[in-house]
Amino acid sequence: MPLRRGPRRAVWILCGGLLALPGCSGVGPRAIGWDGLDYAQATAQSAQREMLLNIVKLRFGDTPTLSTVGQIVAGYSVEGRVDLGTNLVRPEYWFRDDVSVGIGGTFSDRPTITYNPVRGADYARMLLTPLPPYELVAMLTTGAPADATLRLAIKSLNGIPVGPAREGARPEGWRNREALELMEELRAAGMLGLEFRGHGDHRQVSLLVDEADGRLDPRATRLLRLLRLDPSARKFRIVFGFRQDRSDEISIYTRSLIEILNTVADEIQVPEAAVREGRTYPTRSPRRPADNSLRIESRSARPEGAFVAVEYDGAWYYVRNDDFMSKRVFGLLMLLAAVMQTSGESPLPVITIPSG
Repeated sequence: MPLRRGPRRAVWILCGGLLALPGCSGVGPRAIGWDGLDYAQATAQSAQREMLLNIVKLRFGDTPTLSTVGQIVAGYSVEGRVDLGTNLVRPEYWFRDDVSVGIGGTFSDRPTITYNPVRGADYARMLLTPLPPYELVAMLTTGAPADATLRLAIKSLNGIPVGPAREGARPEGWRNREALELMEELRAAGMLGLEFRGHGDHRQVSLLVDEADGRLDPRATRLLRLLRLDPSARKFRIVFGFRQDRSDEISIYTRSLIEILNTVADEIQVPEAAVREGRTYPTRSPRRPADNSLRIESRSARPEGAFVAVEYDGAWYYVRNDDFMSKRVFGLLMLLAAVMQTSGESPLPVITIPSG
């Protein structure tokens, strides 16, 4: 029987699909849109879990571990197959019996992620070195929360201690608190800026105070008075130090990252059984107001919908997703850790996504 028109059309459609298949087999630039942001988000979430785990480890007397993502290589493979078989030499051809069609395809995703553990000098620098004071001021002038930055990262500002006063001493920390609040207001008004000179160890950073219509804003005048700075100067060099030696310098004595993490670890709500068994010490009351504390809770079962959660020593530790203030402080910790990590020679992660 001759080949009917309908089956003949079907054969041509299948042949056309077979020819067009190679053009569809490449993942192409669409992979960047699919996976680029996903890998970046996964890397950020991994860093958050590592930060929380290190805080919990310090509370239990364990050693924190640090690692960086060195490289991400996403390998894709897309394969398609169409099989068409027939016997055109038979004297009696019948489409239904003499044509066979097969369709198949495979897709594979094999990412390769390289982690670099931080050891030796880089480990000591990141955890034990005091935070660069000019980096903190740069964070403040670009919108970092001044109150949390003051209480977490700074020991003293121009010789005035930050935090609870010693017994019998006059509490002067209010000066720094008001000063940083004024810095936040002046930054929002565009009256504060930074000047950078030099590179590396010879880098010099100065805080610039701008005038409006040839006059200094009353808030800026108050700021200079609180920090015991020269009211006639408009540029103040930022230095690391315990005391103020000159009226045109802002001396900042900062904490190291390990000191900051230990302070936060003191306030973890650990299980009572862990205290009874001697695995850790009782929770200490926050030294900072509640709106500047990082509340880390614990429970036996994995928490649902937590902002960040890790398991350690048979319990889950987490930050609630509806606790905005704790998330705010945790974000500041991540920013401070990033400052210490990028201040060295470590290369940035490389993400490789093939386009074909």
